[in-house]
Amino acid sequence: MRILSVTWNMGGSEKPLFEGNQLPNLLPDVDKYDLVFVASQECLQSKITMRIQELEAFMQTKGFKNIDPTNGFVYMYQMFLVVFIRQPLLKDVSRVTCQKNAKGKNILFTVVGNKGGLCYSFVLKNRVFNIIGCHLQHK
Repeated sequence: MRILSVTWNMGGSEKPLFEGNQLPNLLPDVDKYDLVFVASQECLQSKITMRIQELEAFMQTKGFKNIDPTNGFVYMYQMFLVVFIRQPLLKDVSRVTCQKNAKGKNILFTVVGNKGGLCYSFVLKNRVFNIIGCHLQHK
């Protein structure tokens, strides 16, 4: 099983990071892997769904499917985590769950999800996987 883990800090960019020819440059060797995790931080909240759609379209051309057909991805505020698997292996995936834990600033009785962690857990061929993407404070 060849696994690729990628994380991007998008810095709140409005530019279409994944559009056009950008993804082949950002993921040049993705064909060599069976399982790909992509975590992102500081992606504008209004752009998260579009970024996921761009990723899914690109990964589909490479023979991958989203591991979570129900939710598609786990996210909070400006963070997201998405998992892709080679299409023939999707039938061997079970018990997909996702979690999130906000650790940002306290604002009016709630914790902002600009910092914290995102997690996917699943079973693939009788092996348990826990994938964690996080964005923590720098101090």
